[in-house]
Amino acid sequence: MKLPWSKSSSDPINEFWTWFASAAPTLDLMKPNSQQEIGRRLSKIKQGLVWGGSPGQNGKPTKFEICAGGSRDLIPVVKAVVDAAPQIPNWEFVAFRQPSKTFTMRAGSQTITPDVVFWMDKGRSSGLVDITVYVPLPDENARENLGFIALDHAVGEFLVMTRLGKIQFEEASRRPPDSRPLTELGAYLTL
Repeated sequence: MKLPWSKSSSDPINEFWTWFASAAPTLDLMKPNSQQEIGRRLSKIKQGLVWGGSPGQNGKPTKFEICAGGSRDLIPVVKAVVDAAPQIPNWEFVAFRQPSKTFTMRAGSQTITPDVVFWMDKGRSSGLVDITVYVPLPDENARENLGFIALDHAVGEFLVMTRLGKIQFEEASRRPPDSRPLTELGAYLTL
């Protein structure tokens, strides 16, 4: 089947999963060679697709996430890729970066956890919630990059792309007293 986003006559999703199924026994998501090869092969499906994952532990399968990298245009592509995933023992395939109750990120010597990131509703535009996110990092680029990652961890990539509108990132020292912890954002967006 030729997919609407494919430029070749072959099926790039099928090619990806055929390769993945044969490589799965030796793939190590923590090793740079595996990471680069997965990224290279995903980009043959569509530029902008990214992935994440966590090795299985304590009898749980390795979780492999196909992500849109924050691009709403890639939502149908991500869904199509995950829908075509084969059954592979000890692997779980999911669409979009999933929320996580706990996360820790590092920016230099600074540790970012959910309890130090806050948000504030700034109104609605086009049916989406505009927010300001307060991240305790002085560097604007690091604040924005880690802020988006924190949002994905807090509510999941899909809600970030489909429920949030304008997102502004500010230094945490500027947060107003009525701002809310990032851990409350998911419940707020699903009301």
